[in-house]
Amino acid sequence: MLRLIILLFTLGLISCQSTTTRITPSLDKLSEVVGREIAKAYDIFEQGSPKEAINYVKNIQPQKRYDKAYLNLLIGKLLLTQSALENAIPYLEKSFDARILEHSLHQVLIKDLTKLHLYLGHEKKADIYAKHYQDFNGKSFNEIKRELSKLSRKEVLQKLTSKNQVSNFLFRGNNRTVIKRVSPKLPHRVHTWAGPIEGYVVIQFDISSKGIPFNLQVIKSFPTQIYDKAALEAIGQWRYVVGNLEKGQTIRLDFTFEKSK
Repeated sequence: MLRLIILLFTLGLISCQSTTTRITPSLDKLSEVVGREIAKAYDIFEQGSPKEAINYVKNIQPQKRYDKAYLNLLIGKLLLTQSALENAIPYLEKSFDARILEHSLHQVLIKDLTKLHLYLGHEKKADIYAKHYQDFNGKSFNEIKRELSKLSRKEVLQKLTSKNQVSNFLFRGNNRTVIKRVSPKLPHRVHTWAGPIEGYVVIQFDISSKGIPFNLQVIKSFPTQIYDKAALEAIGQWRYVVGNLEKGQTIRLDFTFEKSK
């Protein structure tokens, strides 16, 4: 029996059975119900009620480990906008300790923790996170310290507590929060006498202010046209949190088959 694993690069992983298209619980993507709740919290935040938004997020019930890590990161970000640096750290560190966020979010998290601990004078803690940060971008602890030394404490604080960091976190390119995902329906011709056909599809699209993908087009696929239609139809049904119009988003869907044990 074969199990289809669809790797959604930059947007997480969804798996389904090759004979049905049933979506199994994802370990590294936000649950739909949690995504909707986060969208409500962001609306509250944008309306000028950050404390109410923080309390709202704290009351969201995570469906899985990824949700909890994501929510902790968001709470930390929201607390930073209120200059509650010491209060933000435990939430950010819990998110880091989960080790489940995707590469780009994890990098942002490590960078924030490094700068926070440096700003607060926690050099030993900062050094620990800086070593993780170095794994991502090659910058050493001393290089990060030199970068920060070029800024005044006021400038560092302004960067750490900027309101824009919340929207940047939620809407930064392909990390914009997905609140509805649909798995592709597989075409009947994915099997041949030699076995299942593996391949991929790269799709480019825009996201409207209402969170709806449009202008979808396949920019590359292999084998040509085997999975194109299924991928386009699936991504066209995805929904994102409301936000600014975003153009030129790109997703690569890899279709690989593994033998089930």
